[in-house]
Amino acid sequence: MTLELAQNIMFFRFKTQKLTQEDKLHLEKLRLLREDIEDSKNKLKSAQDNFNNVTEPKLIDFYIYKIQAEQSRFSQLLAEYRNEEKILSCASSQ
Repeated sequence: MTLELAQNIMFFRFKTQKLTQEDKLHLEKLRLLREDIEDSKNKLKSAQDNFNNVTEPKLIDFYIYKIQAEQSRFSQLLAEYRNEEKILSCASSQ
């Protein structure tokens, strides 16, 4: 499921329910995390493209580091996003 589809499902589900302040905070955090995830994907793609176009050994090492760092950042953001989704879905089922 894509992040955008998950967002649409989440918002549709909450349209018919009265949102608590806590729910609103979780939805806002999800929105910010989605933005960060998209930013991370773009940075990762850029680093991969740059890696494929360099020949100097120091730049190759630099882009390997950038790719690994961005992959870690992406994984962490995705884990945070999934955790927020679980919290929100648990709150909505109560």
